[in-house]
Amino acid sequence: MTRFPPRRRRSLSRRGVVTIEVLGVVPLLIIFAISIAEFSMAMRLNHKVSFSSRYGAKLASELPRSGNISLGNYNIPDTPDNLKLRIDAWLTASGLTPSAAVLLEHNACGAANPRQLQTADGIAIDDAELLPALPEASPAQNACYVRVTVWLPVLGNVPNALKTFGLDWTGALLRHSTVFRLESDNTPPVAVIDVPAASLPAGYRLLTSGPSSPSADGPAPIRLSTTRAGKTTLTFSGRGSRDAESSRGALQYRWNGTARAAGVNDRPEYRTQIHMPPGTEIQRFQVSLAVTDECGCSSQFEVPVEVTRGDLVPVPDTSRN
Repeated sequence: MTRFPPRRRRSLSRRGVVTIEVLGVVPLLIIFAISIAEFSMAMRLNHKVSFSSRYGAKLASELPRSGNISLGNYNIPDTPDNLKLRIDAWLTASGLTPSAAVLLEHNACGAANPRQLQTADGIAIDDAELLPALPEASPAQNACYVRVTVWLPVLGNVPNALKTFGLDWTGALLRHSTVFRLESDNTPPVAVIDVPAASLPAGYRLLTSGPSSPSADGPAPIRLSTTRAGKTTLTFSGRGSRDAESSRGALQYRWNGTARAAGVNDRPEYRTQIHMPPGTEIQRFQVSLAVTDECGCSSQFEVPVEVTRGDLVPVPDTSRN
């Protein structure tokens, strides 16, 4: 039997204690190091998800309100190069997996589908997980908002190395939302005022009239000639007024302070009397028309009208004087 001196025995005892301490501490150090690495990756992933929702909100905020690709159909699977595809392409380029779900919400007047949700196969998003309400829209002031929410699975983007120790990423989703103001303002409706030829009284002829061209800022001047004197009732029509984003049936017309709602196929009209005293060569007046669409966006126009006595003789354009 080997006998060690007392000093030697104490040295071996200390070595054994150190070995046991190392064996107990090293696994904790390894777990701590893995935790730091894993949470650092999770924080980086969280930042990427936040940026992807901001990217999606910027794309959505620049869309028109109607058309083949618009705010009303941008996050629908049938739309080419839709919002989820664009976000997934950005995530893939960043070395991440595609999103689990993308939600587009808006409160823009004149745009369809205020809530559009796309999910990946096998992913279920709890509809009860409600988001805060969007900022209140003011369509007449073109203050409308879009929000894009992105869900991204943690698993596949962050290692699940701590599952054994109770930190399991299976089924976990990171979510971020971004709200932007809609940049594509509602286009005000354009008024087109003319005098229906069938409504002209006897002795009156139309020299020039609207409708104005689609690119015009307002209605064209109206010029008539007459061989009659005295009071005559003229009928003006705004049925050609148009809205680039809303249906014509939704337009509201206001003739000289008299409000008239135009339904589908309706002919909003305004009648007024003009007086041509004997010996008067020309009479000038204006017709005022305000056109408001279903979103409360309005434009007001004043159309110069000239009635001259005689045959079809061109009348000088005095509308710009």
